[in-house]
Amino acid sequence: GGLALVAAIAVAATIALRDEQLRVSHLEHQLAALHAKLDDIHRAAPAEEDETPTLASPADPSPQSNASLLPHTTPTPSWLDASPVQPARILLAAVLLSVGWRVWQGVESCRAELTDFSQGGGRDGVATARLLDVITYRVEQWWAASPRAIPLTLLAVSCAAVLCGSWAFQAATACRWEEAIFNSWLFVADPAAHASIEGGAAAIFVGWVMTCLGLVIFGFIVSVTQDM
Repeated sequence: GGLALVAAIAVAATIALRDEQLRVSHLEHQLAALHAKLDDIHRAAPAEEDETPTLASPADPSPQSNASLLPHTTPTPSWLDASPVQPARILLAAVLLSVGWRVWQGVESCRAELTDFSQGGGRDGVATARLLDVITYRVEQWWAASPRAIPLTLLAVSCAAVLCGSWAFQAATACRWEEAIFNSWLFVADPAAHASIEGGAAAIFVGWVMTCLGLVIFGFIVSVTQDM
């Protein structure tokens, strides 16, 4: 229990830090765009030459002189953006490899059981079976025998939905994957999060689909919680 609490706090702190970094990066991009726009206005303004040039009063500078005095800054990438090692992607790859290895072992076990079944001439009046039938039987048996089977299955489906949604949102908005997976989780956890999407029809459609999946997932969570 203590380890799970520490892990949850660490995940929440990482998400909060990433959200703050994205907000600061967004503000820096807005500031850089404002500087560029002011420079364009300064270059496009016609140069008016008077016959008797006068010096501008230091107490009353013109807006154009103010624009030229503004510092030209470029947004600096955060440590996570500039780092050659992406911890979130490495963790995802490790989890996918572990899950894939366990699934492969389960399928191989079902295939060996199917071979024994076919060589033994069938069982309980059933002479033939397919690999899909054996896998389905073992999954249903696991659901019936283990009280944690259905919650773990629901967790795996939720993680898979968030992961697929992050890839779809990244393809629709061309944003970083870390930002996409955070937005994908927001769509699942908060039904109103998709209302503020900015990125075109494709991003809005992805947000709407993820919101619908989130409603279905949390409906299953309520049902499983009441049955336990």
